[in-house]
Amino acid sequence: MTRAHGILAAVLVLALAWAFALTQDSWWRPQSADKPIPLWTVEPQDITRIEYTEGASHIVMAADPAFRFADGMESRWIKAEGPTAEAEIAGPPRPGMPPRPGMPARPGAAPSPQTKPGPEPRGRNKQTYMTAANDTPAPAKLPAAPPSVTPASGSQGAVKPEGSSPTPAVKIAFRGGQIASNVVRELAHLSALRDLGSMSDKQLSTYGLDKPQATLRIERTGGDPLILELGIAPFGMGTRYGRLRSNGHVLLVNQGVLHNFDHVRRLMDREWTPFAIPETKRIDVKLANRTLTLWHLDVQRTEPVRWALNANAAKGDPEAQKWIQALLGVKVIDYAAVGTTPPKGEPTVEITMTPAAPPFTKPEGNAATPAAVPREPVTLRVFKPASKDAAQTTAVSSYTVGPVLLSAPAVQAVVDQARALLGKH
Repeated sequence: MTRAHGILAAVLVLALAWAFALTQDSWWRPQSADKPIPLWTVEPQDITRIEYTEGASHIVMAADPAFRFADGMESRWIKAEGPTAEAEIAGPPRPGMPPRPGMPARPGAAPSPQTKPGPEPRGRNKQTYMTAANDTPAPAKLPAAPPSVTPASGSQGAVKPEGSSPTPAVKIAFRGGQIASNVVRELAHLSALRDLGSMSDKQLSTYGLDKPQATLRIERTGGDPLILELGIAPFGMGTRYGRLRSNGHVLLVNQGVLHNFDHVRRLMDREWTPFAIPETKRIDVKLANRTLTLWHLDVQRTEPVRWALNANAAKGDPEAQKWIQALLGVKVIDYAAVGTTPPKGEPTVEITMTPAAPPFTKPEGNAATPAAVPREPVTLRVFKPASKDAAQTTAVSSYTVGPVLLSAPAVQAVVDQARALLGKH
């Protein structure tokens, strides 16, 4: 009986232990994932300046209240210095794979053939800009040292051989596009996975925060600057230890948005005009002493052809629509080098886009009536390439202010089709 009693007692103990375990969430039920911890409370529209420094790279994103996207976000004027500012080396164009309409053309790539005019593509994220700028050169005069890029040879961050002369700091400045606007939104809602609290100087060295490797500074209206010091990345590149200057807390930060600063040129606006094709009323093309005008017809949006050579046309012209498709391939590849002066002489082609009046939208609730936004025409002046087989050509527009580089084949397609239209009409 003693053995039977022992077995019964063991079973009873196991049953009690099992029942107790079922009542404990931490024992039986899986732990819930860590919830994101907001680093700060700030609205994207209140951010006026973002400064990111890591090693030799220094990047500034300055808000210009005179330039806004259609959703109210301010455009950014971006300046960068150091390895981050170096040119990204693009591979050779793939044969038989021309860029899609509306996408930046690679240097040397042939323009996309169009067998038949398609429907008018949707414009990029519609933007509404004012014409003045506080952190940019005045549009009235082209600067001697325009917003610029100095392409660097070799791969980004390459190590120089010992004893070689130091490479001068690379500096670029350009207007930010929609990606830059998205970065501002993400930084406004930057979060941490864990808050490790305050630490001693000795503990900070464990996380690489005794001598921070990078610093993020966000200036805002109505508050002190927000400063985050960054240390090591413990678990791959997804997270990184950071320390808030305001309270000294160490946090495990999700650093996905910070990777945008690794290739700062990706933040560049690739457009030479602040408004998209659907927002344009008319386009004037000047070739030598001849001028061609294309009109955006007020027809149903379901109509695939909406451009014509006559403002009073009842329907669109397929040849005019085909020219619009070619124009969509003209994107900014890069900004000209530091110290580059605007080209001299007569441009090979001038393209002037005149926007339509924006529709009036009544403010909701007690919101103030938005100020009228100037809708001035923008002219792109394209100059002759340096050589006949050059992959790029230089141009200037009142939007980019300084010289920019465009795909020479893409521009040539626009010129050839414009000549064909002039010959037929």
